[in-house]
Amino acid sequence: MSVTRVAAPAPAALYVDVPQEQEAPGAPAHQPRLLCAASNSSQQWSCSNWAGTVSWAPSAVVIPNSEADLAAFLQASAAASAASGSPRPAMKVVGFAHSWAGLYTPAKASDGSAGITLALHKLNGITQVTDTHVEVLAGTSFAQLFQELHAMNLTLAWPPGGIQGLTVGGAVSVGFHGSQMSVGGVSSVVQGLRLLDTSGNAHDLDDSSQPQAMRAARMALGMCGILTRVQLPVTPEFHLRRRRWRVDDMDAFLDQQLPQLKQQYDRFHW
Repeated sequence: MSVTRVAAPAPAALYVDVPQEQEAPGAPAHQPRLLCAASNSSQQWSCSNWAGTVSWAPSAVVIPNSEADLAAFLQASAAASAASGSPRPAMKVVGFAHSWAGLYTPAKASDGSAGITLALHKLNGITQVTDTHVEVLAGTSFAQLFQELHAMNLTLAWPPGGIQGLTVGGAVSVGFHGSQMSVGGVSSVVQGLRLLDTSGNAHDLDDSSQPQAMRAARMALGMCGILTRVQLPVTPEFHLRRRRWRVDDMDAFLDQQLPQLKQQYDRFHW
C-alpha cells in the first residue's frame, strides 16, 4: 500500500496552493500556505485554518496517492480496530481549510487521544468529461479544474465565486455558496458522486438511481463517508465583462438597478 502517512516523530509539512489572482498578472505569486506541520521538538502535528482561528493537533496526517490507497487505509484501520477490540480513531478530511467552523477537525477519543487528518490533495484531476458534465476527483482545486476545462474550451455551468483554492470535495461537502443569490450552492448542482464508507467500500450515487441517498450525501458535512469523486455540469467556455461603479443608495440598487441588470444580462454576477 502506497499511502503516504506522515506522522510524528518524522518532521514534515503539508501545504496547499493559493491561486494567483487573474486580474493582477504582474503581482508577486502567492506562496503556498502551510496547513499542517510536525514539530521537531514536540514531535506532534499542528494544523490551522486559513485565518489561524481554528487549530488542531491530529495524531497523524494521512495523504493517499489514489482512491485505492485511501480504500486500503480504511480497510486496514477497520481490521486493526476489529482485531484489538478498541474503537477506531476519529477521522476528518481537510481541503483548503477556508471555513471558520472546525468541520475538518477530528474529534478526540474518550481517553483524550487525537484523531487523524485525511488530506486528499493528491486525488486531483478530471477523470471523465462530456459535453454536459465533468467528473473530477475530490482533491482538485477549482483553479486546477478551470485550467483543465479551459484546455477543452469548457467551463463550469455553475459560477463558484472568487475563492479558487477550495477543493471541489470540500466545497460540495459543506454546501459552498456561489457568486449570485439566484443560483444554489455547489451541492445543489452535483449530478453524481462517489463515497467511500468507513470500511473502504465505494458507493457511486446519482439522482436517477438513488435520489434519497443523493439528498443525504450531496452536502453531508462528512457524515456519510469520504467524498472522492464529483460530477458537475459544464458549458462551452464564455467570457464575462466586469464593470465597477459606485452605489450611493444600497436599497435603491437592490430594489431597482439589480433587477434591471439581471434582466439585461443572461449571466450577471455581483
